[in-house]
Amino acid sequence: AGCVALTAPEAVIAADIVANPASYYVNVHNADFPGGALRGQLAQGPAPAGEAHFLPVPLRAYDSRAAAGAKILPNETRTISLASGTNSAGASFIAVPPGATAAIVTLTVTETTVGVGGPGGFLTMYSAALTTQPSTSSINWAGVDQNVAVNAQTAVDPAGAVKVAAGANATHFVIDVLGFLY
Repeated sequence: AGCVALTAPEAVIAADIVANPASYYVNVHNADFPGGALRGQLAQGPAPAGEAHFLPVPLRAYDSRAAAGAKILPNETRTISLASGTNSAGASFIAVPPGATAAIVTLTVTETTVGVGGPGGFLTMYSAALTTQPSTSSINWAGVDQNVAVNAQTAVDPAGAVKVAAGANATHFVIDVLGFLY
């Protein structure tokens, strides 16, 4: 019915259970079976499926429409923190924790514009630790007033930040964090 702090001897036993689970078992007692209603041998679980950790719900880390309504302009670069985000109720949570090396995100462009070079454009998202922008794009669009989204993985700096650089034409953009990698 709650949690309690372990005493020093209990902490030693708990560490040994984690290290050697096959040496321990669980015996559940109840009024009908005071000697034991259920006994279960502990065992080592399967190896982790990987280093990817998905959040219970996506968290909105950035929305340029909420940031003073400023679209990102051609040749502009913004540094965006993915360390925290908000859920649909507006509550803030950790999105990309310290020590993570990458983020799993949905990057969306919306309200795309047309400029001197015609319709279409692209954004490049990359680790804020990099001093040079990669020559690849993370998302592309081909017309005016488009809504385009892509799921992507991107490296983050030690603080959980990325840079987003715009190619041709201005657009609003949104970054939702789905998970992270260690």
